[in-house]
Amino acid sequence: MSVLPILARAHVASTRNHLTAQLGGVVQRNVVLAAGAILLLAYNSGVYVWSSSLLGGLIDDPAAAATIVPVLPIILTLPAYGLALILTMLLPVESPLALQARLLGASRWYCAVSEFLPIAVAVAVAAALGLGGSFVFLAGISAVPVATFLSLMLLAVAFGFLCQVVTLAVERVLGLLRVPPRERRLWGVIVAALGMSFVAVDLVRWAADGGRPRGFSLVASITGWWGGMLPQSWLAVLALAGLSTLLLVLGAALSSSDPAGGYLRAGTVAVRVPALRSFGGQLVATELATWMRDSTSRVSFGAMIAIDAGLVVAARSHMLDPGIVLLFLVLVSATGGELIIGRSRDINWTLRAIGMRDASVLWLRVGVVGVALTAVFTAAMFATGLIGNDPMRIAEAYSLFFAIFAIATLAGAVIPFDERAALGMFATSALSIVLEIVVIVMVTTILQLTGFALVAADLTVAAVCGAVTWVAFVRSRSAGP
Repeated sequence: MSVLPILARAHVASTRNHLTAQLGGVVQRNVVLAAGAILLLAYNSGVYVWSSSLLGGLIDDPAAAATIVPVLPIILTLPAYGLALILTMLLPVESPLALQARLLGASRWYCAVSEFLPIAVAVAVAAALGLGGSFVFLAGISAVPVATFLSLMLLAVAFGFLCQVVTLAVERVLGLLRVPPRERRLWGVIVAALGMSFVAVDLVRWAADGGRPRGFSLVASITGWWGGMLPQSWLAVLALAGLSTLLLVLGAALSSSDPAGGYLRAGTVAVRVPALRSFGGQLVATELATWMRDSTSRVSFGAMIAIDAGLVVAARSHMLDPGIVLLFLVLVSATGGELIIGRSRDINWTLRAIGMRDASVLWLRVGVVGVALTAVFTAAMFATGLIGNDPMRIAEAYSLFFAIFAIATLAGAVIPFDERAALGMFATSALSIVLEIVVIVMVTTILQLTGFALVAADLTVAAVCGAVTWVAFVRSRSAGP
């Protein structure tokens, strides 16, 4: 039997075992996969119904069709990029399979291709389950339905492969800088997600400009490439097949650039803790170093700074509404609270061993990270130039930040982050987002609070969340001696 299918099956089994470990068992894994398939089918049906009911009348209008139809292939196939992004987050970061296969004599290229074949099949199946309905709709309004359907399917697969290529390219560049594998994967996912956000913003600009965007437009470049409203020629099918193959080869080449499959890592430079005379200062310095030694915390903090900088640029250039900029500054800057409790849960016993009480341990963990996040938020908020010197606006911004930070910390205490089951972070973030939305809608839309009343409500939310976090923290003492 050829080496390639054996290695491909081994990668599938490795990924299946990884998901089983991350989700807590075979039953949980099967439930999650079945729920994912049902959600894809529901999305598929929903998009088809939406396309048929809402777009049918617009497409009958030649002027509207000339504006809307060319961008529909991008809108309806871009979710494949998101599906590939989710798949990338589910895949194991490091595996000994490539190293073991290389030691047994398998070529580096076989190892890389065998890793990409299961991904290719998974992306194609996910695209068919989640996007097939929209493809059928567009094929139905085309003069060449079969060619249009194949073109759209290949475009979706190309988007999926592009996500993998972007992620791997970032991982390889960071690998040259001796960044740990888990941190490389996180940065790769973030950069790939930012690329998808760029296309989404371009789509919004397309709609705002009536299909004739000013300046460079990636969407306009792609839609103009196939020379019509839809990619319905057989030449487009061949071209998209060639593009998908090229991305597959490029991704396999990037994967083969690491002969050990990320399993052998280079040493990293540790964050050293200075020796201080003050016991309290030593605790703070040690906590900062421990926080920065954690790869997830480093990536979260770096991404927060990068996004905050982008929001400052957007505010200065008047690209976004000032209220939206300030709201996103608060939400982004406070997300680091989700990791505080889970990151330190297994090492809290070291502080208790030297006589620190639970309250002191919690204040140290939350206070050090909270001060760092507040400093970044403060710098970004004043850099936007949106609040000026108005004390009330400054008080409203800080009170909302403290409330959101307290909510994020509470979510991290209720569902603590654990690197051994990193997929649980989705549940932590989901809980945090739901609570934040409820609070923001309650105080701004339902109660419509402003001024001192808004500040008082935000600080009350922060106090209540802090109290619940304390209770959850005390109950988590079973994590250590």
